[in-house]
Parts: sequence; C-alpha cells; structure tokens
Amino acid sequence: MSPRKTGKFAFTSALLLLLLSGIAASVVIARFSENSQWVFQTYELQVATGKVESAISEAARDRLNYINLRDQSFLPPYEKAIHEATENLRIVRQLTSGSITQQSLVKQLESSANRRFSLMKTSIDLRASGGADDAEQG
Repeated sequence: MSPRKTGKFAFTSALLLLLLSGIAASVVIARFSENSQWVFQTYELQVATGKVESAISEAARDRLNYINLRDQSFLPPYEKAIHEATENLRIVRQLTSGSITQQSLVKQLESSANRRFSLMKTSIDLRASGGADDAEQG
C-alpha cells in the first residue's frame, strides 16, 4: 500500500473513531441527564414527605399544648400545620403520579394522616366541650 493510501486510511479511521466517540458521548450524556432528573425528583419527594411529617408533628404539638394549657392561641398554628400537611400531601401525590405503586403508598399515607387529623380534631373538640380527661387521652 502506498504512503498516500495509508495516510487516507489512517485519516478515515481516525474520523470514524471520532464520530463513534461523539455518538457514545451523546448517549452517555443523555442517560446522565435522565438519571439526574430522577435523582432530583426523588429529592423533591423526600423533601415533601419530610414536610408532611413535620407539619403533622407540629399539629400534634399544638393540639397537645391546647389541651394541656387550655390556651386558644395554639389553635391557629394547629390549623396552619394541618393545612401545610394537606398541601404537602398533594405535592407528594403529584410527584408520584407516574407510578402506580407509589400512588398506592401515597393513598396509605393520606389515609394514615387523615386518621391522625380526625383523632386530633376529636380531642380538640372534646377539650372545647369540657371533656378534659377524654381529650388528654387522645
């Protein structure tokens, strides 16, 4: 093979390898981008779930303070915490809308949260009506 043909072959081979490397890099970057979106969505879901838990705990503390101290000033923060928990449950539901499995888990979370809200409300109502002993047990 002549030096000119050898040079052409080497140049063509180098261009072909460069093209294949570019395609491979594009595929890797696309997969990385897709994976980073999943990681970000998972992070958002963890934050929203943590906010639900935090709001429920705050509502429970405000309920307990209202019952023990008989101080009406704890009711507005209690209502605000219930609202925040409900809003963050909606966000969790929205973030998991693409997964049937996660949606069933969100339904369980909502059911559990609603049971807690109901129990807290019942104990607040008992305290408001004068049922001190029953409310402290809730």
